[in-house]
Amino acid sequence: MEKGVGFIDVQLLAAVTISQNVKLWTRDKRLAKLAKQLGCHYTE
Repeated sequence: MEKGVGFIDVQLLAAVTISQNVKLWTRDKRLAKLAKQLGCHYTE
């Protein structure tokens, strides 16, 4: 709640966090921040 992401973004984060060896790459700053907090963000 109140993180600035929508329902679809939450579904993407859920799918990435339960998958093995999958990282999320996005240009959306709010989504990227949450992915980083969850440890599933893509880094080069």
